Amino acid sequence: MLATAYFDCCAQLDCKPLLSVPTFLFSDDRDPMARTYRRNEILTNPFYLALVAVSTIFVVTALAYLVSGFALDPANAPASERSRRVALWFDRNGPLVMTIEFLVMLATGVVMMATDRWYTERRKRGGRG
Repeated sequence: MLATAYFDCCAQLDCKPLLSVPTFLFSDDRDPMARTYRRNEILTNPFYLALVAVSTIFVVTALAYLVSGFALDPANAPASERSRRVALWFDRNGPLVMTIEFLVMLATGVVMMATDRWYTERRKRGGRG
């Protein structure tokens, strides 16, 4: 490989290379085509994905609760009656819904951390159970 030869030549001549590209980008042992397939470690524990899903729902609910205050402002006329009804629902039930979502998110995180060692050892063994 030309880049590898260039950096080897600079190293042998004890000179500073003109290119500032790291050598590990060009070394043959890090060739992505030569790598073996590895399963994604994040997908090893299914509670990781559950936590991401619950957290995303929590963020969407929090943003909807935030926007509902602007929709109820008389100066900002909502586009339709339906958006006003949704804003009123979030105004009444938003804190309760976010509390429930937070508790589900907390429980999912605790279960994820508690089972992480088991899923990691299972992945290292290469078995299913």
